[in-house]
Amino acid sequence: MAEPQDSAWHDLAPEVSAFLAGLDDQERMLVVLCRQLYEGQWDDMLQDLQDRLEGRGHVFEWGPVSPRLRRTIAEHTAIIQRLRAFEQAHDVMLTELVDEEP
Repeated sequence: MAEPQDSAWHDLAPEVSAFLAGLDDQERMLVVLCRQLYEGQWDDMLQDLQDRLEGRGHVFEWGPVSPRLRRTIAEHTAIIQRLRAFEQAHDVMLTELVDEEP
């Protein structure tokens, strides 16, 4: 993983640095999408995913709601919950720490 350019990344607690280093491509993608599409607001992203499942207006078009898409949204929701819990536990915002490029 390429480290973010921000030198403050090096001043983070070791568990936060380790967490950032351990993010996989899917987790990283979700963090970047949250920053780009939802201004870093996980609640807005989760609401948009729920709206997609329920056929309401939504930001990110993925095609028809298929069983596969439902599974993907459920997986993404679980990942987002885990990322949010980490942020809350460590008082950080991943959207400020993760670069767009791996």
